[in-house]
Amino acid sequence: MNRFVFSVLCSGSLLIGGQAFGATVGQSDNFNDGTLQGWLSGDINENGPSNVMDVGQGGVGDHVMHVVSNAEGGGPGAQPVVFNFAQWVGDYLAAGITAITLDINNLSAIPVHPGIELWGPGGSINTVSGPTVPANSGWTSITINIEPGNLVGGGVLATLADVTTLRFREIQGGSFVVPNGATTAYYDNITAVPEPASLALLGLGACALLRRRG
Repeated sequence: MNRFVFSVLCSGSLLIGGQAFGATVGQSDNFNDGTLQGWLSGDINENGPSNVMDVGQGGVGDHVMHVVSNAEGGGPGAQPVVFNFAQWVGDYLAAGITAITLDINNLSAIPVHPGIELWGPGGSINTVSGPTVPANSGWTSITINIEPGNLVGGGVLATLADVTTLRFREIQGGSFVVPNGATTAYYDNITAVPEPASLALLGLGACALLRRRG
């Protein structure tokens, strides 16, 4: 078998196992089609997300999602919140999704603390801790851990087994908070990350099968 074809098949095989679960390992939103790819904010929030072109790390042609908040008490738009109930639903446990990574550029004068809230049959659950992105950070890559041990709220396992909504919001110490000032940040390359051990085993098994057939 051609080495290039073999490599492609090995890589592609890593995703096959997650197709039945909705959200899949390795799926990524990069916004380069000019849309928000299903990301929304509340209907009464005047600070909804927008697609901005040519400001990503790739320069011209690299689009991003712009997420803002106005820090006005607890009213609409006070938190930098965006959510998705399209391609980010499904059985995260079966798919092996244990973290979400993204590239972020915090343009704010204050740090931001992106966390994740998940909705499902077990109710609302959210991350206990996550990365702190400093003010005026420039582009940086972060990982938000959504393994059961880093989640609090309702029935963690029940929700992870049937996620109906994934939401980014400001979280500190396991609680939703309103930033101390207005925030503005670019989000890009939002990606589902697998459990490393499961990914390695799946990859080795798939590649061994291809070798035997080749």
